[in-house]
Amino acid sequence: MSALQNSALTAAAQAGELRCGDLLIDRRLRRIRTLQGEPVTMGSRALDVLLALIDGGGEPLTADTLRAQVWRGRVIAENNLRVQITQLRRQLGRDAVLYRPGVGYQLMAPVEGARAVAEETAPQPAGNLPEILWAVLGRDVLLQRLDGLLRERPAQQARLTLVGPAGVGKTTLALATARGAAAAFPDGAWWVELAPLRDPLRLAQAVTATLQLPALREQALEGLVSALSSRRLLLVLDNCEHLRAAVAELCDRLLRGAPGVAVLTTSRVSLDAAGEVLLPVAELSLPGGAAQADWRAVQASGAARVFESRARSADPRFRLTPDNAALVADICRRLDGNAFAITLAAAQVPVLGLHDRLDERLRWTQRHAADDASAHHLSLQATLDWTYELLTPPAQRLLRRLGVFTGHYAFEAVVALAAVPPALDLPALDDALEELVAHGLVTLDSAGLLGRAAEGGSYTLHESVRLHARQRLQAEGEVHATQQALAHWLLQCLRSDPKLSRNEFASPELVRRLVSDVQPAVIWAAEHDPALGAALVNVCSLAWRRQGLHALLERLCALLMPRVLAPALVDARLDLLFSQMGNDFELQRHEQVLAHADAALALMVGVEHGLVQGRSDLAARHALALSWKANVLVFSEGAPAAEPLYGQALRLYRACGDSFGVRQSLNNYGWVLQQLGRVDEARELLLEALALNSRDGDDWDLMVSHENLGELELDVGNHAAAACHFEREAELARRVPDAFRLAFSLICLTLSQLGEAGTTAGSALLREAMEISLKQEFPRLQADAASVLALWLARRGAHRAAVSSMACAADLRRRRNLVPPTAVAQADAETRRLCEATLDAQQLQALQAQGALLSHHELLARVDLVDA
Repeated sequence: MSALQNSALTAAAQAGELRCGDLLIDRRLRRIRTLQGEPVTMGSRALDVLLALIDGGGEPLTADTLRAQVWRGRVIAENNLRVQITQLRRQLGRDAVLYRPGVGYQLMAPVEGARAVAEETAPQPAGNLPEILWAVLGRDVLLQRLDGLLRERPAQQARLTLVGPAGVGKTTLALATARGAAAAFPDGAWWVELAPLRDPLRLAQAVTATLQLPALREQALEGLVSALSSRRLLLVLDNCEHLRAAVAELCDRLLRGAPGVAVLTTSRVSLDAAGEVLLPVAELSLPGGAAQADWRAVQASGAARVFESRARSADPRFRLTPDNAALVADICRRLDGNAFAITLAAAQVPVLGLHDRLDERLRWTQRHAADDASAHHLSLQATLDWTYELLTPPAQRLLRRLGVFTGHYAFEAVVALAAVPPALDLPALDDALEELVAHGLVTLDSAGLLGRAAEGGSYTLHESVRLHARQRLQAEGEVHATQQALAHWLLQCLRSDPKLSRNEFASPELVRRLVSDVQPAVIWAAEHDPALGAALVNVCSLAWRRQGLHALLERLCALLMPRVLAPALVDARLDLLFSQMGNDFELQRHEQVLAHADAALALMVGVEHGLVQGRSDLAARHALALSWKANVLVFSEGAPAAEPLYGQALRLYRACGDSFGVRQSLNNYGWVLQQLGRVDEARELLLEALALNSRDGDDWDLMVSHENLGELELDVGNHAAAACHFEREAELARRVPDAFRLAFSLICLTLSQLGEAGTTAGSALLREAMEISLKQEFPRLQADAASVLALWLARRGAHRAAVSSMACAADLRRRRNLVPPTAVAQADAETRRLCEATLDAQQLQALQAQGALLSHHELLARVDLVDA
């Protein structure tokens, strides 16, 4: 036996525990752990069978004897005992319990310390506490506080209420507390399940019957208090929320007339009883976000510990490991740390695809429920139905409507939904929200506690509650009206961002906060109001692109476009076309950009002077379509083909007074003039753009101005000035954020440093750029980064690796019809000169063929060579 196990046994003996096989059992607290101290989950009935076998002293016990001792005369199914024996064999080993035909069951696992424990353990007082189905995990602090409150002065009329939302684990905590404190009450600990009781006038009779007191038809409450006046016992009232007033009155009367009775209650809301001590039961602790879900953090979280314990009951082979920790953490987060939901989910572990089936959680049922479990403890659907029925009609109506949200939401959004007929006025809305918060269905964050107007304050609906609310919303036929109200509010909120001018797009911060609700709103709008959906996509498109959400934007545009072909929806169609132009351009789909631009221009025929049926606003859109077309032509046909379009767009923007368009056109036109070698004209336009963007505080266009000026200075050999501009661009790209611009600025900054300081620059910038371009699938940037890498390798003398890296970049550009920026083309030319001086034609040809087969991950691995 190891020193660790010897230490564990010594501590177990001092604590009054006994050892059975490789398990340590605390009979008083009914807790089980391994020799290493890890908690072990065992059903309460299985534990009773094990203790009966232990008390049998190793002698066989017949099935009838075990049933009589464990179930105490209750009629049970024939196979119930076999189920418990099977569970014991899983925990102790298949040979731990032997069945002798005609004789009975015999415990074969060795037992130590049983006699000492039997001598030291006082006789169990009276009571009727039910079995504990699961070990209590992740609640150590709360259990210690509860135990202390009941044990220190049990005669001081403790009035403790465990309060918390449905499924959080109040019943299990109350039962564990009662079992641990029962010895302090000479007249026992008594459990009264109130869920089946509907008539508050029968509360006293129900308690009287549970305590096995003589029944009284008249003045039952007075009779109960009188009968308990000289007794010292613990009364546990479970599920009091629907009988709050009656339970409060009972507690008040006991406080005055039965000083030896302590009362422990569970409720979803406070009882408001005299002397009540509220003990909130929060959700189980969760590990951090996905990026923080390391092995130790997951192990330490209460939610993951409960998941592992429950999962092992369903499948003994399951273990929480570093390989599955992130997945378990995500499941626990999606279940909001709710103990009951986690228990139900863990029972599904033997079935494949648990993570993908979490939306089915409402209909999962307990596999190992207690024989006398309340109906609303059998499934998440039942427990949420129970809570819903306790709400007033206005609170029910509001909860249903909140089901359309998917995350955090502001009070103003709730007001918008409350206005849907039949509407809730502001006082009724306040009352309904307060009721939902009191029942734990809606959470108000700490900022929101300071008042509605507190910046950042918001409400949250847990995912399970949202699924239930959505289900109720569908049943009432209110989905369409509620979703429409949400979609309109989202659009109004996005368009009214105070940081934005008339023509600018929504800020990334705002879109990120609302993105989870915008997506389902657009999907709904595609079916019912495609113009509204197109407007939502248009207002979010730039912010989504800045965050690398190109696939999301593409998917939603494809969903909406076939539904906006009617002549009356021309504006919606234009919204989608412009959203697609920006998306396809950043994904290097130049042919699609040209097609979208031509389609938009065809819809706006005759807007050269901004006048079509009085629509002067179309002039800016015409200019924007010309700009996107020029953006493609400059890469496919060269700067001469794009220059007239950029000039025309700038004139249109200046004519219609569109400051946003003017700033963008100055950047674009200045850039193309630079490509044409008209450096002085280009610098003048770019500096004007830089000044306007600095004045107006537009980080994104300011970033583009620095990029264009950086490229200009890089092309003319002013490497120090170029590096300053690219450093500023990278700083802005991180803040905006814009993944495409960040990667591009890092590539160009590396080129600037190479030109200014030779090969002394570090590789961290290029590595980051390559990782971003690979993750976001930016082919142009992948090619540019490969070219810069090739130059660096060539300067370090790694000519073979340089040639194949440059060949990889060239092959990517060929397949995508891409033209390298001037500075990158110059880098390729230098690489070629350096390598041709040391490699012959045959070697170059072979290396170029190899380069076409290189993967981008292999290129990334070569970055280490430049620092070698």
